[in-house]
Amino acid sequence: MKIQAVVATVAAVLCAGMPLPADTLGAAFSSEYTFSYFSTLPLSRLGGVLIDPSNPNYLLIGASAASQSGAIYEVGLSRDPITHQITGLSGSPTFYASAPDIDGGLAFAPNGDLLFTQYPDNTIGELRPGSTTPDIYASPLPAIQASVGGMTFIPAGFGGAGNAVFTSYNHGTVCESTPSLNAQSEYNFGVCGSVTIPGVLEQILYVPVGTTGFASNSVLVATTTGQNILVQAYQVDAAGLPIAATATTFFTGSLNEGIAFDSVSGDFVLTSYNQGSTTADIYVISPIQATAPEPGSLLLCGLATAVLLLTRLRLFRQIIERGIHAALLVRYTE
Repeated sequence: MKIQAVVATVAAVLCAGMPLPADTLGAAFSSEYTFSYFSTLPLSRLGGVLIDPSNPNYLLIGASAASQSGAIYEVGLSRDPITHQITGLSGSPTFYASAPDIDGGLAFAPNGDLLFTQYPDNTIGELRPGSTTPDIYASPLPAIQASVGGMTFIPAGFGGAGNAVFTSYNHGTVCESTPSLNAQSEYNFGVCGSVTIPGVLEQILYVPVGTTGFASNSVLVATTTGQNILVQAYQVDAAGLPIAATATTFFTGSLNEGIAFDSVSGDFVLTSYNQGSTTADIYVISPIQATAPEPGSLLLCGLATAVLLLTRLRLFRQIIERGIHAALLVRYTE
């Protein structure tokens, strides 16, 4: 059981009735994003989260995190028919695969395997396509101080593209390693170059180039710093690692574990490790959309404008006719 989670639970009991940090967007993003959350899943202690680009209407979620009963579940997404933004969850979660001690990291590897981080084991679980139990357990790297929190692979468009990146839950380090496959198609991770950023670290997400509100290549990191529970945005260096001095708050409030990006809508999805709760919190952070009139509204607006113009023309004609009539009467009476 994670110490920070226990502290958060105790604080919630002892501080009942006292104001706790509200869920808020960071000042740099509040004019460009909005957020909502759903607490309807019969799951608890959520871990990593992922939207498979090849199957974007389903969410993969780690649950019962940091325990031997950890597992990955799949649940459908509901979307706005026009903007395609995520508006809720569809149906009940279904079992996808067992994932003992799953933590905040959940990522598809370049070869299609699904990898997840394990706390406090300081290992990586690997699921081959179609597997419902882990095929491989591998120690991520000697350079990661126990235990690993999150992991991902650096996408194209960033320095270090294709490398694996790990966060240390306990020691605030972010480590980058070049992965390789052995003869059994198992992933090995080589020498790890690392940087240090403040806080207890969970998942790390590379924000796709061109995403709303991110002018530079950036990552998001789920972080706990003292009493502050944050998702921090960082610019990255030439190697693809976060630059500590560029920290900007993206979101504050929940005890976040996993972070995912939805390529269909530009939404971000966050999971929360609510220790002691029987339902799960899923946060969706969406770019604010410019409101466009629906086609039916445009038609009605056009008709109304035409009627108004005709009415004004009729009124104008009546005024002219009355003016002429009045002038004729004056002339006649003379």
